[in-house]
Amino acid sequence: MPGHMVDVGLPARLKLTEVGPPLRPFLEEKLGSGEYTERMTAIQLLASIGEPQERVKHLLARELERAAGQKQEVGVLKCATMLSDFEPVLAHVSSAALDAPHQGTRQLAVSYLMVLRSDPDAPPELAERLAELMDTGDLKVRIEIAMNLINDDASKIHRVLLEGLNSDDEDTAIVAANHVARLRESGRITPETWTPEEIKQALDAHRNWLERQLEQPEETAGEDGVAEGE
Repeated sequence: MPGHMVDVGLPARLKLTEVGPPLRPFLEEKLGSGEYTERMTAIQLLASIGEPQERVKHLLARELERAAGQKQEVGVLKCATMLSDFEPVLAHVSSAALDAPHQGTRQLAVSYLMVLRSDPDAPPELAERLAELMDTGDLKVRIEIAMNLINDDASKIHRVLLEGLNSDDEDTAIVAANHVARLRESGRITPETWTPEEIKQALDAHRNWLERQLEQPEETAGEDGVAEGE
């Protein structure tokens, strides 16, 4: 996903680490008066010279709030992945990004959180937060979570995908349909080349398939969330 990436590069960060504390006043000034690129560079360099992790979390979360559009929001998230020992920072910033105004930012945040969730050392509240979002979050985000929880609760996944297919928003319906296509190992819908009738037929077929899955007893479903014999 494209974003306003700001990366001063590892060699430069390592070199500036040798300079250390004398850089701090200059970087602090850029945090207060610089534009987006300068502020993001300052945060990366502060992290490189030993700024406490809690403050780095705070600074990046603040940049999310100040971001002018989705590209800057995504840039903040991706910046977190460039830092050393980035997992706690990325978890914090991604959690904050779940409330971002742009759908693409929220979906990227979910993707990062799902990766972090698979870490044995992931905090338990991370899994709890994602489970909560499955019930209360934005529909596209819930679809994204559902497809990453494919071994957890097949019926819940199928219900979320069916809700997506029934959405009045065609883009949401297509996102859900392409996740169902992954379950069925069938072709994805490509709106650029498919006719409206072809899209409608595919949506109907996926909807019928999901409804059949939900009618079957839970114990007949395989580990991948697909009912045995389908």
